[in-house]
Amino acid sequence: MYVATVRKSKPERCEPLNRQMTVRILRHEYLPSLHRQKTEKLPQTRLRDEINLTLETVLKEDIKPLDSTKKQFLICMNSLHGNLKTNPFKLEMKESPIYCGDIPPWKPLDPTIPSYLVPLKVGKMEGRQLEAGYAVFPMPKEKTELSVKVYNLELRSEDRLHLCPRKTVLSVYKVFSWAIQKLNRHYTSMTFETSGTGRHSAMMDLDLKLEFRDDVPHLLLVLPEGQLVEIIPAIAVTKRGPFYITRPFENDINPNSDMRWRINYSMNEEAIMRAIATGDKLQRLNAAKLLAYICRKEWQLRYITSYHIKTVLLHESDFEIDSTPRWQRFSMDDCLKTLIRRLQDYVRRKDLPHFFDEDINLFEHIPNRAFTFMRNALDRLLREDEELARVVQRTRLPKIVY
Repeated sequence: MYVATVRKSKPERCEPLNRQMTVRILRHEYLPSLHRQKTEKLPQTRLRDEINLTLETVLKEDIKPLDSTKKQFLICMNSLHGNLKTNPFKLEMKESPIYCGDIPPWKPLDPTIPSYLVPLKVGKMEGRQLEAGYAVFPMPKEKTELSVKVYNLELRSEDRLHLCPRKTVLSVYKVFSWAIQKLNRHYTSMTFETSGTGRHSAMMDLDLKLEFRDDVPHLLLVLPEGQLVEIIPAIAVTKRGPFYITRPFENDINPNSDMRWRINYSMNEEAIMRAIATGDKLQRLNAAKLLAYICRKEWQLRYITSYHIKTVLLHESDFEIDSTPRWQRFSMDDCLKTLIRRLQDYVRRKDLPHFFDEDINLFEHIPNRAFTFMRNALDRLLREDEELARVVQRTRLPKIVY
């Protein structure tokens, strides 16, 4: 896991100055001295008022997959595990599904649909990297004994030499369809336990859908209560990631490629995001959501996506992920301005490197002309607090139609 750990020094108790008072010194190798107590009430300013009001709107409009959907999906996958392991196609799932996070590096089919990686066992194949973020997987010759043992499905690209991501999705669809049919045939009802509600009996009425959007296949598992979950076939480079997946990026070079697999660090990113959320009680995460909301509302910043803001947050948090009060003693406006400054730096360079692979420039698809508008907009936000407050207010208020 590419998560930097920080060693925290234990608090030291100084000698008592008198019988009623002692002084505790908190030391940390990365942190400056503490200038104010966490309990100190911040002075009210217009910027802080506008941020608090707008953040309420942002959190209300923040649509993400429900925890109940994710929990039910894992329960269903546990029920399907045996059938998936013994499927007649000999295409096996390597390990448990891996959640891609609330902000994946692609545009979700729907904000309420969670995405899960399903690592596959596809035999002994070594990938060959193409451009940064892409790889191909050469396959053994068709008539070798190895090719018969590894799979009984059509997985080859049109040149018959590489593993095809598109055909892999279709093959996984066959495997899951077989497993679901077998489960529904043998078990008409199952009893499973959910947290806080006791044991319930529910019909295991699982279903599978295959949707095509822009000629790209998407595999969707329909849960018993009607929720949808996207299943993404993946090949693991190591047990802890990264993975190469069939799902195209939001701005993919060739989303319909017959042989390109895309690199994915969702498991690694989620581990850091959890550390960030628990380290400062969601303060940085809320500031990032607010900045993403501003970018969606301001036309000059329309090319900035939520995944861009997530990457900026990861860069800003590097080597500072801990339980110390560094970010907690920053107010929300400090957090917001810190993220804007970091984003401004990347816009000036026209290069936003991926957190785990600096060769990947997430701004590569943005036209040069747009960087001028983005740079001017970010400069204006940082020029003075009053201007930032006006922009934050403007994004919250409905547009007036004349």
